[in-house]
Amino acid sequence: MSEAAHIVVVDDDRDVRETVAEYLRRNGYAVTEADGGAALREVMASRPIDLAVLDVNMPGVDGLTLAREIRSSGEAGIIMLTANNEDLDKIVGLEVGADDYMTKPYNPRELLARVKAVLRRARNSGDGDTATLGREVQMGKCRLNLDERKLFEADGDEVTSV
Repeated sequence: MSEAAHIVVVDDDRDVRETVAEYLRRNGYAVTEADGGAALREVMASRPIDLAVLDVNMPGVDGLTLAREIRSSGEAGIIMLTANNEDLDKIVGLEVGADDYMTKPYNPRELLARVKAVLRRARNSGDGDTATLGREVQMGKCRLNLDERKLFEADGDEVTSV
């Protein structure tokens, strides 16, 4: 892996969020923490993400709504990590776009294995180990829009000749 995958951990419980984030960092990932929907949106606006670990039960915007937003805006992986352990909760989580669903309490090694599996599947079906946001691929300071087949500089200007 040439660059560490960027994972965002979204949970309103600071202890859970910090524990998950620290464990993933110790295992070589670039991790950003977000305490809810607004913070996640800020992260996504500033840097593409490869995977989101989402709690479902959060004040304001819940994890299911965030999963829908992530799924509609890109190819990032989604793992729901929540106390909701009813079958219906799991089914709904997967139906709105989650790639995997784990319940709390959780085993950190199992979470790590699931993170690796989701990232592996994404890389095997995508363009290697570059992060994607929507149908755009970040390449250094430039963005390549796959749908429009256009290259944009960091300031947003289109590159018209190569």
